[in-house]
Amino acid sequence: MPAMMKTTGSIHRIEVENFKSYKGHQVIGPFRNFTAIIGPNGSGKSNLMDAISFVLGVRSMQLRGSQLKDLIYTENDSVVNPLRRAYVKLVYRNGNGSGEELTFTRTITAAGSCEYRINERVASWDDYNAKMKSLGILLKARNFLVFQGDVESIAAKNPKELTAMFEQISGSEELRKSYEELEEQKKRAEERTMLAYQKKRSMVSERKQKKEQRDEAEKHLELVKKLKELRRENYLFQLFHIDKDIGSLMAEIETDNGDLREVAKAQYGVENAIKEKKKQQAVYMKKILDAERNIGRKKTDLDKKVNEMGHKKEAARYDVLKAKVEDIDNQLREAKADRRENERDVKMNAAIESLKRLFPGVRGRITELCRPTQRRYNLAVSIALGRNMDAIVVDDEKTARDCIQYLKEQRLSSMTFIPLQTIKIKPVQERMRTLGGTSKLVIDVIQFDPAYERAFIYACGNTLVCDGLDEAKRLGWGPERAKVVALDGTLIHKSGMMTGGLSGGMEAKAQRWDDQAVESMRN
Repeated sequence: MPAMMKTTGSIHRIEVENFKSYKGHQVIGPFRNFTAIIGPNGSGKSNLMDAISFVLGVRSMQLRGSQLKDLIYTENDSVVNPLRRAYVKLVYRNGNGSGEELTFTRTITAAGSCEYRINERVASWDDYNAKMKSLGILLKARNFLVFQGDVESIAAKNPKELTAMFEQISGSEELRKSYEELEEQKKRAEERTMLAYQKKRSMVSERKQKKEQRDEAEKHLELVKKLKELRRENYLFQLFHIDKDIGSLMAEIETDNGDLREVAKAQYGVENAIKEKKKQQAVYMKKILDAERNIGRKKTDLDKKVNEMGHKKEAARYDVLKAKVEDIDNQLREAKADRRENERDVKMNAAIESLKRLFPGVRGRITELCRPTQRRYNLAVSIALGRNMDAIVVDDEKTARDCIQYLKEQRLSSMTFIPLQTIKIKPVQERMRTLGGTSKLVIDVIQFDPAYERAFIYACGNTLVCDGLDEAKRLGWGPERAKVVALDGTLIHKSGMMTGGLSGGMEAKAQRWDDQAVESMRN
């Protein structure tokens, strides 16, 4: 209980002057621990209770008087002396054994106003009331007297009213506002704590995803670097052996040239004896012819080697040019697909923005409300979503009908709408998350607001995504058939049908998330 309730004491006596039925100055008391006041009707018993209530601050309306002047004693009810005044003085004695007395006086002036005194010193009502509160006398609770009917009134109160009365008597009612403010501060602090916790969890998840993406990028760069090194070693190996073959052929040609010079020298030495040695000349001519044929054969081999080197260089140049042409062709095809897709996106985005302005229940396209957790899932998620990629999520069926009516009136192309409240979905099969390998549910590799979960369960269903085609075949054609899409975009249906190949339009759609990320970074 408040500290003000700890002080105890009692009324020692009451002094009244010209108050109600008491004429002149009257002293009533001293009072004991138990004092009974008896007397016939009209002797002033109730007026004594009114005097105690009056000096403790009770209003005249509660003392059987319409105004303060009605409480002044008068002999003739029809004539009131305007100079007459009245007062009640209460002498309060502390119960701590010191015998200290404290007087409270409330006076009705001739003008009909009240004057308050504490120990004969004039005081304001606030000081007067505060002093009584320090003694445990509460005017609002009226804890100083038990009037007629109070016991029956208390017994008739309901639990809520009794609680309010006890709070008022104990003083805790004054602390209600502070308690409610502290309770509100507690709720706000809990909300801030929960918000900080959620933010921390989100940051940890994002940091984990960024780390996985960084590791994947570093691994890719390392493989590209290794591929370049292997290609360079291959080219050096081929050049080394070509240079080696050229060296060997050049040595053989040099040897044959030396033999030719020796034969020519011998021929010159025997020119003077040609006639005598025709047989020898024939032999030498034969050797010369053989040497020339050998040289020709060597030159032919050398030319073949040189031509092979030229062909290899031309083939390598042709392969490079062919690869560049194919790359440019692919870029051109993708550019055309991107242009068509961009033109379609511009028209669709303009229509969607109009729908958002007109109908508050329009949330946006599926591709705007989600994004893959990793970039390598972009194409696979696009294939898995299929025609639902451009579907528009709305709150309810009415919003969808209003949007369709607007499209008809504006002669715009048709669109697909997914109402969150009425769309029928099949629950996600938890066993699909435990198949092992690299397989994951498509809905587990995309990020989205939980408020749109029904729309994404409808769009993705129980479709799986895995890294390689072999694993996709094993899951799609296994005992429990499932719809599976590989990272390269190959889709295996439950029926066993396969869909794959290059699709510029789908690749352009898969590029949307990267474009959104770049635009977000620019902003």
